Amino acid sequence: MKLSEVALKYLKKASLPSSFAPDRYQTELNSVIKGFDAVDKPDVGILGIPFDTTSIWSGRRGSSMAPEFVRRMFQYLGSYEPQLKIDISNGIGIVDFGDVDVMHTSVEETYRRTETVSYEIFKSGMSLAIIGGDHGNTYATVKALCRATKGKVGLINVDSHPDVRESHHGEISSGTQFRRLLTEIDNHVEFDNFVEIGMRGWENSAANQKFLDDNGIRCFTAAEVKEKGISSVIKKALEIVKEGTDAIYLSMDIDGLDICYAPGTAAPTPGGLTPSDYLTIVYEVGRQKTTRAVDIMEISPPFDSKDVTSIMGAYIVAQFFGATKRRKEMG
Repeated sequence: MKLSEVALKYLKKASLPSSFAPDRYQTELNSVIKGFDAVDKPDVGILGIPFDTTSIWSGRRGSSMAPEFVRRMFQYLGSYEPQLKIDISNGIGIVDFGDVDVMHTSVEETYRRTETVSYEIFKSGMSLAIIGGDHGNTYATVKALCRATKGKVGLINVDSHPDVRESHHGEISSGTQFRRLLTEIDNHVEFDNFVEIGMRGWENSAANQKFLDDNGIRCFTAAEVKEKGISSVIKKALEIVKEGTDAIYLSMDIDGLDICYAPGTAAPTPGGLTPSDYLTIVYEVGRQKTTRAVDIMEISPPFDSKDVTSIMGAYIVAQFFGATKRRKEMG
């Protein structure tokens, strides 16, 4: 795949580690992922955004390191998932675009660069797995998808927080992106096509809940997921985001997971979803005909324990690859 000189200017190459234990009977994930210029028409790609300047939890920053650490964890993964019976070692083109060359001193410039690169990728028709960075980066990638999509975009946010703040001391932050997308991007992301999954915890705001309620945004709390089951919740969520839309974007803040599964994040929160819930969401959403992207945000390696949160990030990316292949098979 070819990118314009403008897009290439805003990218930095990322390296993948050698396979942990080469085995002639198993194809390693790293060997499946190619450089974006080595595949003419890839199906899905990886893009890193090593930027956490807008993180609200400034005392626990570190998600700018996540693209590097998540890629490191690829060395432990293969290409076959026996539960799904999907093998991504063939029949699907997977590439790595590297990382956006972010500007840590400028939120606006970093978002502009991210949008420029993401738009060009989405315009090609391929899907994208995005590794943040703080959750504010989702503003730029969803905006890019909106530009590349003729119609509306359905949006799912899996998170312990709704991220619909009006501002943070008058500034753009990692808690403002979804309000901005809903109110600033005309005729693309509608309130009726936006779903929140996993909200909980004492870090939240009654004012933000009022914004959700006043605009009729469907929010499945973590407790509701436990009560109804993740399959039921995803079925309803997909009905909402697919209604009248031409593309679906899935955004996953790692803090939507329970604190015991994801210690390496800026805002670890008890009472959350399970890894199985997350992988089910990625697969069920990822295999939909109009799904174009998943992002995984807020993994903070400096606060992790034995890399378990970064490993979860790698699994989410691999799960999206599998879902993309299944979508391709289904036509």
